[in-house]
Formats: sequence, C-alpha cells, structure tokens
Amino acid sequence: MRIIIRLGKNARAVVKENHKGENADARYFKNWVTQIELADGAHLRHLRDQKDSLNAAYMQNTHAKLSRNAEYYSLTTNTGAHIFRNQYQIDMNGEGAHASVRSSANVGHEQHIDFTTCVNHNVKSCTSQQMVRNVLSDKATGVFQGKAYVKKGADFTDGSQSSKAILLSPYASMHAKPELEIYADEVKCAHGATCGALDEKALFYARSRGIPYDDARMMLVHAFLEEVKDGLPIAAE
Repeated sequence: MRIIIRLGKNARAVVKENHKGENADARYFKNWVTQIELADGAHLRHLRDQKDSLNAAYMQNTHAKLSRNAEYYSLTTNTGAHIFRNQYQIDMNGEGAHASVRSSANVGHEQHIDFTTCVNHNVKSCTSQQMVRNVLSDKATGVFQGKAYVKKGADFTDGSQSSKAILLSPYASMHAKPELEIYADEVKCAHGATCGALDEKALFYARSRGIPYDDARMMLVHAFLEEVKDGLPIAAE
C-alpha cells in the first residue's frame, strides 16, 4: 500500500489513520509506504492509531520532505500487532521548517514495537523533535533508533530526542539508541533515554488516597503515555 500526501503553499490538513484487524487473532502482513511533500508554509497534522491483530506483522515507512516554514506533526499510538516497525525519514529542505515525530506504545505478550527515525537538517534554522514513550509488560520488547543529522552549513538547528520506557515485567525489554551526527557549529541538539519501573512513591501516594492498586497503576501508566502529546497541536484531536 502506498499513500501520497502533497500540500501546496500555506495549505493545512489533518490526516488520521486507524489500523485495526477485523479478527483479533488474524494472521496477516502489511507493508505500507507513505510519501509526504510539504510546500512553503504548509502545515500537516498526521495521526496514526495502530490496533492491529496480535498475530499481525506491520511495516510502515514514511518519507517526508519539508520546504521553507513547513510544519509536520506526527503522532503514532500503538497497542496492537505482533511485530510493528515504524520508520521515518524526514528531509528539512527549507529554512524555518519544523518536524515533530512522536510515538507511544502500551504492549505486552511477546509484541515487538520498533520506532526508527532519521531527521536530516539540510539547511539552517530548522527545528525537530523526536519523542518515544513505551510501556512494556510480559515479554514485550521495544526499540527506538533515532538519528538527527545536521549537515555542514545547517547552523541554528534545534533538534531533540527523548526516549522513556516503563517495564512492568522482568521479562520485558527496551533498546534505545538516540544518535546525533552534527557537522555545523551553531546548533542546539540534545538526546536522552531512560528505562525503569513504575514510580513506587507515586504509586504509594495514590494508594494512600484510597485508590485501588490496579486503578492507581493504570492512572500512572496513562499519565506517562500522555506525555507524548505535550505541546502538540494534535493533542486535542
């Protein structure tokens, strides 16, 4: 399946994708390619909700090209698929362009969620954000391979990467590899990755206020996953 999205100068659009298997136990393979081209000043909000069968394999490759002052906001939420690989390549080709690519996952069983990104800052004065929030239980595994590439001459770049994961099982695992490759001098770039269990103090606080254990745990997980929407114009969608 191939999807092509082209926005003209100063155009605005919201694209919502809902992926869900008709049969929760169905076995199938999906291989999608999404091509995005944003002209000067174009603004795209891109939502992808992935709830495929737990026996499905889904590969998604998104390639976006941003012109001057174009803005691309992407948010993918994941609860389904046995294997899901979500790969982005974003080319910042015009000054003032901005890209925010984010993903959250709440998975268990033996599910595998892979979020791989490469944001290329090819010109100066562009900004980008990459954010991942994963909650993994049972024998689930998560992967974040994030790269921000700053080309020589792409000064005044501002790029950030953040990966955080909560492991709810001793058998769950998270593999994070944020990466910066910078060939310009005047830049502001940062990356970080953390992985751990639920905050026991926060859990104790909620339970001391009369909230049952399971409800308190669910509240903390929900709050953690909602972080991925902070500051996004798509948060209210």
